[in-house]
Amino acid sequence: MKKTVIIPFITCIMFLASCVEGIELGDESMKEPDISQQVVLDSLFSNRIDAQRVLTSAYAQLWYGLPWYWNERGGKMNMGVLEALGDNYQSYLEWDNLNRAYYTGNMDAGKEGSHSKYWYGTNSTNDANAAEGQWVGIRRAYIFLKNVDRVPNMTDDEKRRLKGEAKMVIACLHADMFRHFGGLCCVDRAYSPIEDLVVERKTVKETAKFIANLCDSAYTVLPWVLPASEVSTWDGRFTASAALGLKIRVLLFAASPLFNSDEPYYTKSSYESVDKHHVWTGGYDASMWQDAVDACSLFFQRQAEEGGVPKLTEGADYQNAFRTAYFQRAGNGGEALISTRIRTNGGSYSQWDYCFYAHHGYGITNATLEYTDMFPMADGTPFDNSVWSNYVKNQPLLPDPFVGRDPRLYETCVVNGMTYRSRKAECFIGGSERGLSENGYLDGSTTDVGGKNGTANFCTGIGNFKFNLGSTESGGLVQQNNLHWPYLRLAEIYLSYAEALNETGRTEDAFQYVDAIRARVGLKGLKEANPAKAWTKESFREEVLRERACEFGLEEVRFFDLIRWKREGDFRKHLHGLLIRKVLNEYNQPVGYSYEKVGLRKRYIQDADAGVVNFDPKWYLSAFPIDEIRKGYGLTQNPGW
Repeated sequence: MKKTVIIPFITCIMFLASCVEGIELGDESMKEPDISQQVVLDSLFSNRIDAQRVLTSAYAQLWYGLPWYWNERGGKMNMGVLEALGDNYQSYLEWDNLNRAYYTGNMDAGKEGSHSKYWYGTNSTNDANAAEGQWVGIRRAYIFLKNVDRVPNMTDDEKRRLKGEAKMVIACLHADMFRHFGGLCCVDRAYSPIEDLVVERKTVKETAKFIANLCDSAYTVLPWVLPASEVSTWDGRFTASAALGLKIRVLLFAASPLFNSDEPYYTKSSYESVDKHHVWTGGYDASMWQDAVDACSLFFQRQAEEGGVPKLTEGADYQNAFRTAYFQRAGNGGEALISTRIRTNGGSYSQWDYCFYAHHGYGITNATLEYTDMFPMADGTPFDNSVWSNYVKNQPLLPDPFVGRDPRLYETCVVNGMTYRSRKAECFIGGSERGLSENGYLDGSTTDVGGKNGTANFCTGIGNFKFNLGSTESGGLVQQNNLHWPYLRLAEIYLSYAEALNETGRTEDAFQYVDAIRARVGLKGLKEANPAKAWTKESFREEVLRERACEFGLEEVRFFDLIRWKREGDFRKHLHGLLIRKVLNEYNQPVGYSYEKVGLRKRYIQDADAGVVNFDPKWYLSAFPIDEIRKGYGLTQNPGW
């Protein structure tokens, strides 16, 4: 029987559309034509330029991690930041859906996929239906693959390369959903509306292989890095290093204990998705870690063959070297393997369109004390977080715990006393950043009485610096730079290799890859910085996960690390901030600061004081929208939802 129901979640890709919507990406070279009216495929693929623009419109759907616009697609989780679901950030943006749904425990399958303009909806963590248009991008890429061979004025080499790029669009968009949902209804072509719409959900292994195969196919036809002659016009195009890098990310995720275990992560009751291995591998498979090792080995072998590129950014100014690594596009000396961009209208927009930038003062990203404690001292030795127990109210804590730390701390967070907006950051009560109230936001209130501009962003006593770089809303930084999103960086390949080597019993071989990342910011190697440490597989793993947290703040790495390693303890722990006070002597002269460790607002899944445990392992994966499950085309629900 023919299924004629239009399925928003899956089948928006399946209709071989007769037109492609126009979207501009900001760079002149990437702009699409004005095609406000329907344009038949024969016309679109009758010339080289319009055909390229079809692929560009698929690129436009790639994931961009920072909230950037007041609408359904840019307002994912109503401008909430994904990493504020983990342990390194806390959101105090009252209208985002972290506070409205996730922190309160009110998220359910009925809310997944729903959306409404501005703050009235409840988007999922990765709203594949509306937030970023994954299925739209996949549809466009398949339309391009099916039709590009008939373009008359395009060489065979160019067609092969562009096909590789289209396959990478499909791979990236599937990879995003794989990390949120597990096994997928992987789509391998653009379907006609008269075909049977039965696309059954694949197993975890099948989904990972599907994505890896797309990456492999792209790897064989793409240049290793973007040629210098193309940087000015095509910076951001997929390369072979990007294809291999994405494959590594997917293989590492699939090999991790969330999926690759002797038992499924959810055992409370029976679910079809568990029985059919849609959310686990059916048993531990050590070869999956070896697959990740092999992919990493190939990456570094090819890197050596290509003269050592791409390479980690370095320099005597360690903080600036790190900034270059994440903030600059690959063509400008950065190390981004995959870079995505804001979708703008004519290349200009106001700060209110770019919500991450405009809403710093509303508490969109507040670093936790647990996060800053992860950053070591400037020489690489561990930070002793027991210092916080030495607090005595209104007596200075010396030496200052925020002095002489890992340079990445000052690039990621705004901590008291660091250089900020050409002065010293004042995160203390009554300072320029924190405001006047001692209890605002920390104790559950929503208003910091008497607070100053930007107060909510410092309600934990720690602000955000990364991507914003200390600019004010009117500073023009975002408008000038058309901020890119470092979807995948070279540093992740180094740390993924270290992790995979460790899990295959090659811990000694793994140290060099972690140490390379640490050396970029002037830190000693792990062994030198921890001379008394007994290194085991478990202790090395902890250091890798901590290093990844310090390296990739707000790059959506920490959250997925907690997910794939089933870090229930990190999700359940009560998070903390600081009340910082300026200490004066008897002559009313400042002599230092006192620091008080205080609890932040508890989330539903964090343990209550009475020992009540609300955490449920169902939270490791998102729910599929309940309406999609009911349509019966092969989609099973994730366990617990």
